[in-house]
Amino acid sequence: MPSNAPPSGYVDLATAQNSPLHSLVSVIGVVVDCLPPTKSKGSDFSMVFKLQDPRLRDTTYSGEGLKVRCFNPHEGRLPPIKAKGDIVLLRRVKVFRSANEIILLSNHASAHLVFSGSNVVAPALKLAFVSGNSKLPCHGDSDQIKLGPVEQDYIITLKSEMAIPVQPINTMPAHALATPNLPAPPGRAAMLGPGNSTAPTGLAGAYSHKFKLVKDLRHRVFSDICVEVVKIFTNNYGNCELYVTDYTENKDMFYYAPPEEPPSDLVRDGDRFGYSGPPKNQWPGPYGFLVFKVNLTEPHASFANQNFTQGDMIAMDNVKIKLMPDRGRLEGDMWPDQNNQAKVQVRKLRPGHKAIEDLRVRREEYWASRRTTAEAAETAEKQAESGLSKRQRQKLKRKREKEEARQKAEKEAAVAEE
Repeated sequence: MPSNAPPSGYVDLATAQNSPLHSLVSVIGVVVDCLPPTKSKGSDFSMVFKLQDPRLRDTTYSGEGLKVRCFNPHEGRLPPIKAKGDIVLLRRVKVFRSANEIILLSNHASAHLVFSGSNVVAPALKLAFVSGNSKLPCHGDSDQIKLGPVEQDYIITLKSEMAIPVQPINTMPAHALATPNLPAPPGRAAMLGPGNSTAPTGLAGAYSHKFKLVKDLRHRVFSDICVEVVKIFTNNYGNCELYVTDYTENKDMFYYAPPEEPPSDLVRDGDRFGYSGPPKNQWPGPYGFLVFKVNLTEPHASFANQNFTQGDMIAMDNVKIKLMPDRGRLEGDMWPDQNNQAKVQVRKLRPGHKAIEDLRVRREEYWASRRTTAEAAETAEKQAESGLSKRQRQKLKRKREKEEARQKAEKEAAVAEE
């Protein structure tokens, strides 16, 4: 826990993370990760970074930091973060839920200051800043934010307690890093298909040393996976959400109830297929604890959006596995490689790869089992109906027709939305 509380008007990051949705909070945190600015779908530029403080660090499953997304029509007015270890002060940012994750989102009323981690003095030298007229050097909206001795004391103490080494971050805009028309990075083929003469490493022809089946994925273990695409979505920020499976079960993931199963408390809040109340449209399967969600940012997101479709067999390298802090459900993240931010780590599997054959065997076994289960459920339903009166059967028929009409309308609405 921090030795001093946030200044008046500010809250610690753990409190911000648990504040009501759409409320405005002011926070101070140390940068632990940062992506370069990108152009959003509208006229704004967007920047994503993660902040950490002692209380959030000590909170279960929150060691990776609280995500912040800032927008501005002018790229130069985004927070000028240069390195991990910088300290960021944010005023009036909104608590928001995006892709089943709590984030802080800037708005027209927001303001920021960024303090270079290299320029924040040690606690032994803070006297001039907490009782004198000295000011910590910073960049940002200094005309909108009053920086007093209490704020400076907290920033100095926070930097010391977090002890995060200052490491420069490549903040070159993402469009400058994109290389869609260039060959894949050495040792890595962007798409592995017939006639590709590149000799890829890792999952090219056999499983890598980091390879894991979905059933073996665990929190904070970076893993390579070979999976089939179940669904793919581009979210509002241009990132990609992949729903994938290798037909192995992991009970730390979200549960998709099969059609014959009555509703239960396993189907609850979350994504568009069930995490946030009843699903918007019928989940096509597979059912149970078989589908794993992976959140992709650039450069992986653009490649997946342009090249993947439902049913593709793909490889994903170095996926960050995490338990979501609000529900404890396993998901995956794919951020840029810190050593090569243009490196794409998702690709289609080459025909003949062992993973494809293994996936097909498990898929056939799963759907054969599903057919048996569905047939048994249908037989049981018919037997139950045979004991009903004519009036009861008519009532049941009307109920089914109403449900089918509802599902059809929701499916058409979902297609129109996409």
